[in-house]
Amino acid sequence: MLRDGNLVRRPYLDVLNEVSGDHGVLKIVTGMRGVGKTTLMSQYSEEVSSGKKPPAVVDLDFDGIAGFDIRDRNDLRDTILKSADPKGHSVIILHEVHQVPEWDRTVAELMLSHDIGEFFITASDDTVMSIRNIEGMRDRIVEIRMTPMSLPEFMELNNFRSPKVALKSYMKIGGLPAVRSHMPEDVAYNILRGIFCEAVLKDVLTYEKSLSPTAAMNMANHILVQSGTLMDSADVSGASGSSYRKSSHIVDAMAGCFLVFKNEGRSLMSKLRRNKIVYYAADVGLRNCIKGFHPDKLSIAENAVFIELKRLGYSVKIDGEGTDRTLTAVDDESSTVYTVSKKAPESNTDGHIAITLEEDDDHPGYLLSSFLADEAE
Repeated sequence: MLRDGNLVRRPYLDVLNEVSGDHGVLKIVTGMRGVGKTTLMSQYSEEVSSGKKPPAVVDLDFDGIAGFDIRDRNDLRDTILKSADPKGHSVIILHEVHQVPEWDRTVAELMLSHDIGEFFITASDDTVMSIRNIEGMRDRIVEIRMTPMSLPEFMELNNFRSPKVALKSYMKIGGLPAVRSHMPEDVAYNILRGIFCEAVLKDVLTYEKSLSPTAAMNMANHILVQSGTLMDSADVSGASGSSYRKSSHIVDAMAGCFLVFKNEGRSLMSKLRRNKIVYYAADVGLRNCIKGFHPDKLSIAENAVFIELKRLGYSVKIDGEGTDRTLTAVDDESSTVYTVSKKAPESNTDGHIAITLEEDDDHPGYLLSSFLADEAE
């Protein structure tokens, strides 16, 4: 469903509606820059404002004009108190509020000592979750993690009917809603490049304040280009021109800002040796927009499958190298092993689920488009 040209991501709205109503619980919407957090909260505001007794909506974006006037926790506190309904019938939405020093103490104080309304926060990095460490707040947090669009969502936004046809565009421009399939490729990539640079220079550098902008950009480019590639400490540190310790901080910041996913299945020995390090881009469009980079279809397919498994909430372990690599998706109940290849193996007696790029309905393996569409439903 589209509203004002934007995709209504109903599952996220449903979660917001399920957890809303309790003024004692802080709702935090997290996800990478450009994923649609602000649009989601705008749609939520429209829905709650359409009721018989609409609340006063206080919407402050600290990436925008609001951030210029609010310098400290006292400014933040005064602004919220002046804007909110004194009777407590308010919805208070704070975008990227973690940019204000000691914001967490202010929000905690207002929630615990004043009943002025219901608080929602959006954030492009996971440091916002530090508010749970404040006394009285640990059990008052609900996180809603947003990810780039699934293939069915991409199809709905761009009016595709065939998953196979949609997949070709999806594998190029990815799942961020700011880009559309009808755009010329260079326009789409310029938009994605802008999102990527802003995420690195704003979010990553804020996350890890000791980083240099040049080292961060070099490292971010390298990690996205090398998505899915086994690396060791020398590969990681060589990209930024600094020590592994400093380089690893950059990658940790990228993961904390939801730009990359880490391999979650490394052994203790590989961690000690600093080898078999694997990262995946959190959106294939951001990966593809890097100038001069021409990824092969198999690499992008593997990255897309990894993203989908993470979107579904799995912990994913990477084993093997090159075309022999497997992705093991683990949840609380079971584990499933996937392989991605241009041609599916003749048999799957080893228990792996083969996901092939072969576009043949009679092929024994799973089409990538079918996997992404079916898994997303």
